[in-house]
Amino acid sequence: DWRGGGRRWGGPLRMVDAVQRFLDEQADLGLRLQAALELADWPALQQQAHRLRGAAANLGLRQLARLGEGLESAASVQDCGRLERLCSELPATLAAIAAAVPTPPADARRAPAPLDRSALRQACLRLQQQVRRGALDDAAYAALNQALALSPPASLVLLQRALADFDFDLALQALDALQAWLDNPSEE
Repeated sequence: DWRGGGRRWGGPLRMVDAVQRFLDEQADLGLRLQAALELADWPALQQQAHRLRGAAANLGLRQLARLGEGLESAASVQDCGRLERLCSELPATLAAIAAAVPTPPADARRAPAPLDRSALRQACLRLQQQVRRGALDDAAYAALNQALALSPPASLVLLQRALADFDFDLALQALDALQAWLDNPSEE
């Protein structure tokens, strides 16, 4: 779902970057899942599958999110056969996603618009309220990503990774740091 993911991530360029970063980070996922399966480490399997499902859904990668959901379900009932079958589907699914990621033109990056720090602080607050509830304010998140896309502060990068991993405690810390950066950009 490139359209929905692009809105969530603040535009198609940010979406491409997020998906590529995700694919790079998940390069060894099949091996990690297989190792956990061989050890019958059901909690690790469930946790990894849950993170895969959530991150894929956040990125708009529906097929991969369904695969993650299946893995999580199979791990919860310790269904080795189903887990092995689903794990065998993972490399082809990841390869299909990698092949579908568009390469942005070299001149796609444009000059940044001046930052409206007040609006971005408000977006931080709205996002913070939703993250505390275990949810995501897509519009606020997109506004932050879009406004800071060309030169993201480290706190925004941390926020993106935390949300991709569904680590809401870390996301709240990143939002605090992002608000501090908005108050004083030389701090980061």
